[in-house]
Amino acid sequence: MDNLRVFLINFRLTAVYLCFMETKKLDWIKALEMFARLSSWIVFPVLIGALIGNWLDKKYNGHNFIFLGVIGLSFVISMLGLVKNASREYKKIDGENKNKEEE
Repeated sequence: MDNLRVFLINFRLTAVYLCFMETKKLDWIKALEMFARLSSWIVFPVLIGALIGNWLDKKYNGHNFIFLGVIGLSFVISMLGLVKNASREYKKIDGENKNKEEE
């Protein structure tokens, strides 16, 4: 009987530990996904803007004014998307924290 009790206690502790580790793993993956999503709002609009601006500059011989204008526009688009997604992530995290406090 004593061995069964020790086994059950060890089994419960192992299950709790594994659940805790699984939660930590999911938090790590969620953080990495959020990082990738927010970083993509910095890289891709500016990269696409640079390519389009360079192409337009060569096509219309704009002496780098078109290039700089397109880069500026892509920077504004990048910042708007970044702020929108960051505020969405903040609200999601804030909602999760409120749910944890209620439990």
